[in-house]
Amino acid sequence: TRYLKLRGINEETIKFWEIGYCPIGHKRYKKLKGRITFPVKNQNGIIVTITGRKVFDTLPGPKYDMYPFPARKILFGLWQNKKNIREQGRAIVTEGQLDVITAWQKGLKIVTSTFGAHGTLWHLGLLARYAKRLDILYDNDNAGFEGVEGIKKLSTLGDLDIRFQNNIFPKGEDLDSWIKNHSLEELFTLLDQ
Repeated sequence: TRYLKLRGINEETIKFWEIGYCPIGHKRYKKLKGRITFPVKNQNGIIVTITGRKVFDTLPGPKYDMYPFPARKILFGLWQNKKNIREQGRAIVTEGQLDVITAWQKGLKIVTSTFGAHGTLWHLGLLARYAKRLDILYDNDNAGFEGVEGIKKLSTLGDLDIRFQNNIFPKGEDLDSWIKNHSLEELFTLLDQ
């Protein structure tokens, strides 16, 4: 939990999101060893996989790792936030799980993640059940811009209002880092200008 505290994640948030840790010596879940873990639930609350984020840079492998699951059909945080998304008629879509979790802790409970800048037509269709407006808030980098271009090539769904917002933060900042030092009012001012 020391890593999570350094990231500003409190106990209530750890419990709500069921964040765990896979010890380095753990033999059964080799892909997740030495990583903080997040259960990934589909829109019905069923766990479909567990993902892990590297705590130590010295560990081999990618920063995030997970067991195979239908990522093109799942949005991280939709299960936990869909009531608020439906009430507000709006969702913010990010790349990372910590973006969703940090935003939730700050009181912004309309954020979901596509596990990287990989939005699909399935994701858009799923969100269209709950919201009329989507703010795509991918990172302000090459991967984020490529992800936006990929979504722009998808067919639109009805009157879904999709806004591409990945240039509202300074380069190197994402929702996770930015929201810690700014208010929700400041965020909505940027999103709605």
